Amino acid sequence: MLASLNMQAIVLDRFGGPEELRLREIPEPHATGSEVRIRVHAVAINHLDVDIRQGTSRFPVEFPLVLGRESVGVVDEIGPEVQDVDIGDRVVVLPIQPCGQCDVCRAGFDNLCSNAGKPGISHPGGYAEFTVAPANAVMKLPATVSFPYGAAAAVSFGTAHHILRGLAQVSPGEWLVVTGAAGGLGSACVQLGSLLGAKVIAAAGSKEKADLAVTFGAAHAIDYSKYDLTEALLDTTNGYGVDVAVEHIGGHTFEQVLQAMAIRGRMIVAGGHAGEIVRVDLIPFFRREIVLRGARSQTRADIVVVLNLISLGKLRPHVELLRGLDSIPDIHRRLSERRVTGKIVVIPDGIDDGTSTAFDRGTSQSAPVELPG
Repeated sequence: MLASLNMQAIVLDRFGGPEELRLREIPEPHATGSEVRIRVHAVAINHLDVDIRQGTSRFPVEFPLVLGRESVGVVDEIGPEVQDVDIGDRVVVLPIQPCGQCDVCRAGFDNLCSNAGKPGISHPGGYAEFTVAPANAVMKLPATVSFPYGAAAAVSFGTAHHILRGLAQVSPGEWLVVTGAAGGLGSACVQLGSLLGAKVIAAAGSKEKADLAVTFGAAHAIDYSKYDLTEALLDTTNGYGVDVAVEHIGGHTFEQVLQAMAIRGRMIVAGGHAGEIVRVDLIPFFRREIVLRGARSQTRADIVVVLNLISLGKLRPHVELLRGLDSIPDIHRRLSERRVTGKIVVIPDGIDDGTSTAFDRGTSQSAPVELPG
């Protein structure tokens, strides 16, 4: 029998502000059956974590809860039924852990599995020194992808790929607008859209964020805190409108983007933190044949593709790296105040094995993507 030891984790005992996230010692989990245990080397902080903490996510949770959807690390323990994962493997923990048996899973839409496990929601996540997952809910992290990039990639870049390639099927030369363009998903969509040859318009809530999005490959940038977004989009496209919109802000931003859609434009909605209930004018839909679709995260196949693109240097997450789980409450505060660009990734204390070789504490790492030649 394994000895019972404790680990550090950030634990949420009730809904509330960032102060409800408390660092404390809890028993280490162990792998049983077909599970693996992962020593967490990096965990990215997701805005959905903020919604879970506040109690506004509409997902049922049980307390106490360890949050953390986006973790990567090294397998250090396997259950007796595990066959395809070994101790020492570098792995990404899937943020959606599908059953693999239902109709939607069999059809390849595993991101929509109603039976899926969700780390940090349905069971303990990665805000801890160790986490446990089914062996079929982890995937190998390419040797050329760092732990911080791996943590930042699965949700943001996987979802960007799901949206732009799977749902919108963006083509070279099309006008693409991305709202919240300096955030995790936004910056990923700007990079991938540029890589696909779209004419990317980055829309953000400040001049600094809009300017930053240009470094990710955007051809144009709009600060929608100062300008009417509909007018700015029509001006930028010489009255044509946008072919594809990735909209994950909601509220008035959604309404403004809708009015700027081109004939047969495709609008993909992936969030609504500024207002989930919006007014919808139906006329643009039947007069211009606009398509409105929702996007729910990423499939396993999407993650495989983007990790490969990152390993090849085609995509590069914009990461701010911090050390210590105790930094997480302040990160939640910054996310709530919209003072974050790209992804913030936390390295637990005690991880000093080269994980952060290419990163400095509290600094951002980014570069324009390589466009297809």
